[in-house]
Amino acid sequence: MRTTPIFHKLDEIDSSKCVVILTMNIIELLDKALVDRLYPIKFRTPDLETMVGIARQKCKGFGIKNDPIEEEIRGRPEEFKSVRAVEKLVAEQYVKELSLSALEQGTRLGHPFFS
Repeated sequence: MRTTPIFHKLDEIDSSKCVVILTMNIIELLDKALVDRLYPIKFRTPDLETMVGIARQKCKGFGIKNDPIEEEIRGRPEEFKSVRAVEKLVAEQYVKELSLSALEQGTRLGHPFFS
């Protein structure tokens, strides 16, 4: 089976009837032949308040308090330059809270695993 580079497939697309959207964090890693066939749009990194707002929404979705998350983001803003980093922080906090809840519940029930 022969593979065909994606840029050859892009040449076959009728751009009046179809839109192709690609995402990439580091455009320099893409083949120049592919970049030549695209119209790059760069998005700026969200500011601190936007990151905090995203964290609040994610916390609300998980049903957890956003205060510790917000403190962490505001305390170390250089570590939260991407939405992915904020989402990871919220997910980790959610798992931590679930684990503590399960531990507390198991201890209350006298489950031998938690003894």
